[in-house]
Amino acid sequence: VYADWEKAPLTYGVPAHVVARIALGEEDATAGKKAIIDAFANKDEDALSKIANVWNTGFNMNSMPEDKTLLLSSGPYEVTEFKKDEYLTLTKNENYKGNHVPALDKVTVRYSEDPQAAVQALQNNEVQLISPQATADILEQVNGLSGVKVISGDEATYEHVDLTYNNGGPFDPAAYGGDAEKAKKVRQAFLHVIPRGDIIERLIKPLNPNAEIRNSFNVIPGAPAYDGVVATNGMKETYGDGPDVEAAKKLLEEAGVAKPKVRFLYGASNERRAQEFRLIKEAAEKAGFEMVDAGNDLWGQMLGDKSYDASLFGWQSTGTGVTEADANYRSKDKATGSIKGQNNFSGFASTEVNALYDELGKELDEAKQQKINEQVEKILVDDAFGIVIFQFPSVTAHTEDLQGIDPISIAPTIFWNFWEWKLA
Repeated sequence: VYADWEKAPLTYGVPAHVVARIALGEEDATAGKKAIIDAFANKDEDALSKIANVWNTGFNMNSMPEDKTLLLSSGPYEVTEFKKDEYLTLTKNENYKGNHVPALDKVTVRYSEDPQAAVQALQNNEVQLISPQATADILEQVNGLSGVKVISGDEATYEHVDLTYNNGGPFDPAAYGGDAEKAKKVRQAFLHVIPRGDIIERLIKPLNPNAEIRNSFNVIPGAPAYDGVVATNGMKETYGDGPDVEAAKKLLEEAGVAKPKVRFLYGASNERRAQEFRLIKEAAEKAGFEMVDAGNDLWGQMLGDKSYDASLFGWQSTGTGVTEADANYRSKDKATGSIKGQNNFSGFASTEVNALYDELGKELDEAKQQKINEQVEKILVDDAFGIVIFQFPSVTAHTEDLQGIDPISIAPTIFWNFWEWKLA
């Protein structure tokens, strides 16, 4: 029984014979495929461990690999160029036999952390489609471009601050001789200085006048379960609009911690996040925190490396399944066999949360699913895991000759209907 059996997407896999060659040293493709099947059938833990390592990391790349078999594709496109931190080129796969044969022979995806650079590239006709992080200035600029169509809306991405539990920093019990309660008070103090209301008013409402603070880690505002989660998790009641400098000072005093130093990670070239950091820094320093600007354009590669104490970034919903957030909070537990969730970058660990997600994964009753999610969220708030700020506004702009662009709020946003894209 699996709770999301109706919603879990079927994704493209990776070639079994390539996994077998890298993990097990089997060069013959047919024998390699059989070796993979045998490893599962025989519960060969040694082989399965090697297979899992290749499955999880062997296909991670940030530039064109020397081993071109890593790029084998059964999908509509093949990767034909990959320049680190610059662009990736996809070329139509002539052997594709599916239902989504693309009209465009080639698509190049360029990377830029800087929204201004994206607008400039569109203006210069270096790119034909952009979906930069939205600011009032960006919206004004794209609306001023000739021959460009602009689409505004909401995204399923939400902005949040996470705190690091396991790096010896101010939010880690190890910094206080294992005193978990003291570390929690410092985490709570920091969350009290996040000026959520001010961020919304200054940075988001110019784009979306109806924008409100989001008070749930896992449920999108407007979803049927949202009001129930907000009523029970305690985030709105505890932290409100923020900042509450006096509450933060009191908690630091109770903890007996003076001037805790917080290294704050965010995308340095992302102007909106830079503005958010400045607002957070101002409030935090009034409460007695020493803020260190750890902004870095490689922030995504740094997540989980323990070099920072707090991080500001966005999670993007990739579906509507109730178990989707499991990977964000699940921790390793040898006693139960639980393995760390791939998105748990903070070092958060809770056997109770693990057990609730185990229960949720088998629960088919929607009312019971909601109750479990409410319990998870309350644990996260009570433990001062982090805080949510806002739902992303979106701005997509494309040249008028590019047709078929119809972004959706959940991943893969602008790319979901790539096979319908056409050049007039």
